[in-house]
Amino acid sequence: MWALVLVTVFSGEAAPWQQPLPADTAKPSVGTSCASALQPYIKTTLYFERPGSLTTAGQRKWQAFIREVLVRHFPDGGTILENIGWWRDPDGKVAGGRGNTLIVLGAPEKVAEHRRAAAAVVAEIKKRYQQQSVLWEESAVCASF
Repeated sequence: MWALVLVTVFSGEAAPWQQPLPADTAKPSVGTSCASALQPYIKTTLYFERPGSLTTAGQRKWQAFIREVLVRHFPDGGTILENIGWWRDPDGKVAGGRGNTLIVLGAPEKVAEHRRAAAAVVAEIKKRYQQQSVLWEESAVCASF
């Protein structure tokens, strides 16, 4: 494994985490495999440390973030789950704490718009709450409302 990492680092190619996202025109490949009652969607899941404290002031800031960032970028809706997680920080120390999981679905024909919205939310989380990283997961799903 180390040889692969060294080859990647010294070959001048971008490391996997530096590779661009798939082309904005790519659509989830679920169109023909969805059951008749379901429709294809692109599902974006963002995992991030819970910003702010649980105080009244912290809750007001969190509600403002939902209004100003999440609703603005994903006006059709989404789900926020509370979680507890752990991670290894850049200096090798294991840390953990409360977090949130944001789940949003987007129409496959609007995948470029959906990805731009997700990127804007990730950037705002990092900026507003000084987060080192936000885990961004994307998949093609079938769903019905």
